Amino acid sequence: MAASAGSNQSEFSYTSITMHPTRPDAFAQQVASHRDYLLRFARLQLRNDSWAEDAVSETLLAALAKPQAFANRSQLKTWLVGILKHKVIDALRLQCREVSLSPQDEDAGADDLLDQALFMPDGHFAEPPQPVCATAPRPPAAARMP
Repeated sequence: MAASAGSNQSEFSYTSITMHPTRPDAFAQQVASHRDYLLRFARLQLRNDSWAEDAVSETLLAALAKPQAFANRSQLKTWLVGILKHKVIDALRLQCREVSLSPQDEDAGADDLLDQALFMPDGHFAEPPQPVCATAPRPPAAARMP
């Protein structure tokens, strides 16, 4: 197909994707062929391999669940990236809501030392806490309000 822009003519070649009810496997193969690119994109955005895998898997499942939504209005890769962008946003929202409590945290050792210093094994304070007003320094007389 040729397209003209003013006096310049450039040749465009587009891959035509036709979805036949009898050949859904062809569409699935074309969708799956973009998996590596989608995975690179998701890893770049999420910076976590497992979250990226999940986002790409959800993207491919969404694309295969509704192939009629594609309708050849854009390139297949563009359509898939559009779906993936929404899946990445969903993953980031979920990440903000989740609290990670893994024992591999760097501060876990510091928390244990702090617990040992401040608390007895039964959970009570090692030294009773002081009342706030007894330990707070009193401001100088010149700084006090009349």
